[in-house]
Amino acid sequence: MKQKKFFALTAILSAVALTVCGCDLNASIADNDPATTETVYEVAQSLGFDGTESEWVASLFGSGTVAEEDPPTSSVQDALASTVSVWCTFTERSAGSSSTVTMGSTGSGVIYRLDAQNGSADVITNYHVIYDGNSIGNEKITHVSDNINLFLYGNETENKKIPATFVGGSKEYDVAVLHVENNALLKNEDLRVIYAADSDAVAIGDPVYAVGNPEGKGISVSRGVVSVDAEYISVASVTDEATAVKRLVLRTDASVNHGNSGGGLFDAEGKLVGIVNARSEDDDVYGMGYAIPANLVLAITQNILDNASSSCRGALCAMMGITTNLSDSTAVREPETGIWRKIETVTVTGVSGVSVEKLQNGDVIYSMQITHNGTAGKEVVITREYMIKNVLFNVRKGDEVTVKVSRGGSVVTTKLSYAGLTNLTGFKLYD
Repeated sequence: MKQKKFFALTAILSAVALTVCGCDLNASIADNDPATTETVYEVAQSLGFDGTESEWVASLFGSGTVAEEDPPTSSVQDALASTVSVWCTFTERSAGSSSTVTMGSTGSGVIYRLDAQNGSADVITNYHVIYDGNSIGNEKITHVSDNINLFLYGNETENKKIPATFVGGSKEYDVAVLHVENNALLKNEDLRVIYAADSDAVAIGDPVYAVGNPEGKGISVSRGVVSVDAEYISVASVTDEATAVKRLVLRTDASVNHGNSGGGLFDAEGKLVGIVNARSEDDDVYGMGYAIPANLVLAITQNILDNASSSCRGALCAMMGITTNLSDSTAVREPETGIWRKIETVTVTGVSGVSVEKLQNGDVIYSMQITHNGTAGKEVVITREYMIKNVLFNVRKGDEVTVKVSRGGSVVTTKLSYAGLTNLTGFKLYD
């Protein structure tokens, strides 16, 4: 999805495949009897919820209203103020020669943090935008560009380039964080950081628009709707285009092209719902673009920044030590808005690590809550299996995670500790 000039473009998306993924290990098929396994709604009833399943679902996602068909112009303008185009170069070997050639790559990014007074910022983009496996490998970080420049909307000329450095990233999740320090062009009160929507609450049919740098022709906007709120697809690995990896994405029919990678997908209020990272390039397939959901991207981004001072340049994901499968899946319609929500019941099928003697096979996971430095965060009700990984990327060393499960018809509360761990035991590095 990046535009690579002077070099043949390759497909980022190799094949689309719906999958069901577990937490830390591969998901397995359980022998649970759906007739005897409680659903997550039934667990909510056990915890005292008194209402219909539709009312319970509505209570999780807020009262909300059906989004307007067209986003307000002001929302589009806000999105422009938080979007940058990304340009970088690499040195490659000339085909059949020992000489070298400079190659250019373009993509997009969004402003995550901004200190306008000092002209500093952190920017999110895709890892594949600033990575070239065909480079000669003499960069400070192998195959990551040493020459990254950003451009603001309407300032896309050589004299207005903004040098940026690589902070860290995850090839596995295709997320990279860039930093700008003390640049006069960022001392602009009209610029803004992205504001994030709750991507777990995005609904099919919601209007969205992609803001990015398609074909390296400058920042522009395209419009569409959310086609699928969450799915897994198979895409080419950042480091090896012949190898496929599975990624969580939401699907849109908004037009996205090479160069849109790393740019934002925004809702009607101008809030970020995802980072554009792929499109289908199969013959006769149109209107299928993909974005990494905002909740996952921002969890990984903050994780990378929190670990930037250490020797690792990636994201440390807490390992829960379980395998899971879906024992039930249904769709429920909210009574006031008419919005359909998918609700999944996630059951534990294997236990290891920090979950030993805490969780058991057959447990139905109801909610997770992180306590950091003695302060309890938001209780996240697990209505989709992928939400577990989102929570785990927000766990830090020393935290405690409270997990509520249904076990044998009773609600059990257990605590998983990530304190007292040495050498990052209990965490997996995604760099």
